Amino acid sequence: MSKIGQIRSSVRDFVWERDLAAMPRWKAWLFRWIQLFYAILRDVTEGRFTLRATSLVYTTLIALVPLLAFAFAILQAFGVHNQMQPALARFFEPLGERGLEISTSIITFVEDARVGVIGTVGLLVLIFTGFSLLRKVEQFFNQAWHTSQRRSYKQRFADYLSVAVFGPVLLVGTIALTASVTSLSFINQYSEVPVLGGLIGGAGRYLPYFLIVGAFTFFYFFLPNAKVRIRSALTGGLIAGAAWELMGWAFATYVVTAIRYSALYSSLATLVIFMIWIYASWLILLMGSSIAFYHQHPEHMRRRGGDVVYSGRLQQKLGLLLLTMIGRNFFDGRPVWTMAGLAAHLRVPSDAVEPVLQILRDKGFIAETADSPPGYVPARSFENTGVAEVVEALRESGERDLDTLALLPEESTVENLMAEADLQLARAFHGMTLKGLALAKPASNLADARLAIRDHKDPGGAS
Repeated sequence: MSKIGQIRSSVRDFVWERDLAAMPRWKAWLFRWIQLFYAILRDVTEGRFTLRATSLVYTTLIALVPLLAFAFAILQAFGVHNQMQPALARFFEPLGERGLEISTSIITFVEDARVGVIGTVGLLVLIFTGFSLLRKVEQFFNQAWHTSQRRSYKQRFADYLSVAVFGPVLLVGTIALTASVTSLSFINQYSEVPVLGGLIGGAGRYLPYFLIVGAFTFFYFFLPNAKVRIRSALTGGLIAGAAWELMGWAFATYVVTAIRYSALYSSLATLVIFMIWIYASWLILLMGSSIAFYHQHPEHMRRRGGDVVYSGRLQQKLGLLLLTMIGRNFFDGRPVWTMAGLAAHLRVPSDAVEPVLQILRDKGFIAETADSPPGYVPARSFENTGVAEVVEALRESGERDLDTLALLPEESTVENLMAEADLQLARAFHGMTLKGLALAKPASNLADARLAIRDHKDPGGAS
């Protein structure tokens, strides 16, 4: 192994090979944060955010004016449309003079985007491009939260419309309220008092940061199609807001000193700097979403990025564990398990549980309830369903129409071994039912466990 590989292995062992339960509380808390930032750094180096941020830059260039035109129309109805330019100027403030130039140009484009000029069809196209940006952001957030369930088109339209209508009103209204409050005469009088003046000055200085944190927290809580805890969304918002402010300071310093950059790109310098700023902003937004996810689901932090292939052995064991837990709650009359609850109890990532639940559901062993999120209950009689049937279904789950065992060339030696393995598997699970598996008491050894499952009888006497 090379020196770089040894260093990476040592750092990985230092971060992950720790028993947090045996540590003092403060030290365990510190190591959890070290693990979280290590996971984010790993995702960044593996390119999980960069490609998504690049894609969002392209979509933003197309959808920015339509979204702002829609927001301008909403703000005009409330009579506060004149506050849009100060809001944009605040966003592009790190760009210096070019930021003012960009915000002025955007406002000019927005004011020219009239229905009478572009027509009804053009307006619908603009609305579609604006909503496509929100859809892509939701898609990336769902990927960060490891959820494949999408909102329905009706719910998606209602949610996107709510964001497009109330988002600009709240943002501009807050900025206008802040400006009006700080200009009140009694506020100015108290600002001359030494202690109160420092507090008022600090509040005015840090208020923009809290507005950014609130915006990030809103996105992290609202956009993912998952149940997000407000504490996790706020954690992601605080870190992303601090990173955004730090990036703004660094970017402003870079733009001021980047004289050669302007000479290189000439008249395109403003566009290039604008695109870099948008890219960095999207990058921070996506990273904050992953921070919120890891904060709520720390069991995912240890995993590497990318698609993970789970072994057949793990899939079989996980399937039997899931059926045991679902059956036990069903027979004991306890609340049904959800996917998130099952994953948390087993301490495995939810995207390891989801495909196994789908197999069990497709094979007819379990069914989903109509709740949101759905729970899982038995779909057939567990008293008459053998464990061997479940194991066989899980083993066959990877086969496809064009990828079955029947299409493989026959070899007598291999066929005999496979047949013997299937026979031994059937013998091992003979007489074991799902109800026996769910209600059997824990045993001290494997032989006693098998006897407990086989000998378990339901109240009616069926085994």
